[in-house]
Parts: sequence; structure tokens; C-alpha cells
Amino acid sequence: MGRENEDAIYVGTNNRYLFSVIADGAGSSAFAKEAAHCTVNTAADFFARRHLDLFEKEEFQTGKDLVFAVQQALFEKAEVLHADFKEMMCTLIATVIDTKKKLYMSIHVGDGLVAITEKGKTDIVSYPENGITRQFTYMLNSENVMKHLRIKTGPFEPGAELFMCTDGAMEACFHKSEYIRRIQQISKFRCFTDDATYCKIC
Repeated sequence: MGRENEDAIYVGTNNRYLFSVIADGAGSSAFAKEAAHCTVNTAADFFARRHLDLFEKEEFQTGKDLVFAVQQALFEKAEVLHADFKEMMCTLIATVIDTKKKLYMSIHVGDGLVAITEKGKTDIVSYPENGITRQFTYMLNSENVMKHLRIKTGPFEPGAELFMCTDGAMEACFHKSEYIRRIQQISKFRCFTDDATYCKIC
């Protein structure tokens, strides 16, 4: 949603993993759309090509591998566009479920939000990360991105639901209770003024 949507989303699966990726391109960049689409396509390929190893490595290493892969793709895309890598600005939220081990992993850089609902109770897995104002966040092409890479893992039991969204879907939310209320009502919420992309996986 939004007049100029600079979000991108991809949901996919292979014979082991179910995964979803959302990227939000920075509106201040002329290449926001290109950065977001490049990010989700690269991350989707990263997950689709793996069949056994995602949950075998140390979880932070998996996140670093993904970020490095996306950064390389953004650098190459910038060259094709005759742009500066600094202009390839976007956030990243990825969730992957190991359907055999019944585990989930979330990989998050920037704002947006990840939550899990189990047995009727919703908990926030990863909150938005902003800087001195809510308008500032951290991007994949930042030099210090690894300091802002957040990874969570946990069990994913039958009946559980993972929720992920860009910051536009959580406008005017400031506290956990407000985030949870928005998640529960989002399918009926129609007052977005910014790009609002969300996904539920169950």
C-alpha cells in the first residue's frame, strides 16, 4: 500500500525450508525500489539453495552469510545502474522455518517487526530499530551493519504463526501492547499512510 511503494516481498519453499523475505527501500534514495527487489531476490535464492545447513551453523554466521550475499548483489546492481553503492539503501526482514526440525529463525536489519503467535498468545521476536528519531533506521549497505544484525531462533510448533512487516504497517505504535493489537487487527486496518507490507506464515 502507499502511493509510491518501495517495499518488496518474496515467499518461497524448498524440500526443507519455508521462508519469507521483506525489504523496505529508503524513500530518500533514487534506487529504493531496485535495492528492495535485489535484496529479496538474493535472499530468496540464498534460502532456496540450502537444504541442510541453515540451522547447523552458528546462527549469527548464517545471518552474516546472508548479509554478505545481499551486499555483494547490491554492489553489482549499483554498477549496472551506474549508481553509488551508498544509494542502495534498504532494510531486511527474513524468516525461515525448518519444517523437519520445527524451528524458526528470524534475521533482521532496520525497522519493521517480527512476532510469533502460539496458543493464542503473541510475543514480539524482533522490534524495530531506530536511531535518534523514528524516521531513522539502519540499512543493509551501512558500514556497521553487523552491529545492527539481529537474529533469533526458537521452536515452531504446529499451530504457530510467524508475522513480519515493514515499518509502515506499525505506524503510531510505540509499545508492545500497541504492536500486538495492530497485528491482531491488521487485516482490517486501512489507515496506512506509508508503504505497508506484511506476511503471516503458519
